[in-house]
Amino acid sequence: MDTDGGRSVRIPFTPLQHHRHQHQDHHRPDDPSRPQELRQLPDSAVRKQHMAIKRKKLRALSKRKHPGTGTPAQHHLRPMPAAHFYGDSSNHTVDHDRYLGNGRLRPVNKLFTDWTPEDWFHRLGMDQHFTYEDGVVTVRRSGLYYVYAQIFYLDDKSTNGFKVFVDGEPKMQCSLHIHIAGIKSNTCFTASVMYINENSKLSVHDIEANRYSVFDKSKSFFGLVKLGNARLP
Repeated sequence: MDTDGGRSVRIPFTPLQHHRHQHQDHHRPDDPSRPQELRQLPDSAVRKQHMAIKRKKLRALSKRKHPGTGTPAQHHLRPMPAAHFYGDSSNHTVDHDRYLGNGRLRPVNKLFTDWTPEDWFHRLGMDQHFTYEDGVVTVRRSGLYYVYAQIFYLDDKSTNGFKVFVDGEPKMQCSLHIHIAGIKSNTCFTASVMYINENSKLSVHDIEANRYSVFDKSKSFFGLVKLGNARLP
């Protein structure tokens, strides 16, 4: 109320209107920044869609980093090319001129030929990378390889040993020198990393002739594992 010359003047009171701003979903059908399938959706639905896509991408990334959490097909192991051959005297009898029984065998002309590949060699398709025939392993693809060999000698000679040949050239050697009388049992093992060319041939040879070794699965063996592809300049 106000006064003007003794007269009272009534000023009408109008309450202020408080406008509440509420989140409303707005359609933006022409927003070029959105994927085509999201342009007709309201903002809230778009946010949900973006979160779902983000979670899906994170799950896919996690499976690539941790393949063990996926399905068997997703974490199927693809092994490196490898071959393992063990001594096998099962094809010989005691009346054979090179066999004395209990796995004790001497090679022909120093070349060890009585090898048998492990059962996984063919099952895992390793015969695509290596072939074996009469004591000789052919490497079908060049690369860097880890090569190993072991011979278990059971002989009365003081000196025993073998060499691993690659394309007719000795690349590895293991030898034993024991100067005691009687039959001696000794294990000789050697290993190396080497570059092997495509179609190169590997074989194991005794250093001296007429040496007897035990050709048993756990005693005499040799093999190789491909460490990686490589080509020498």
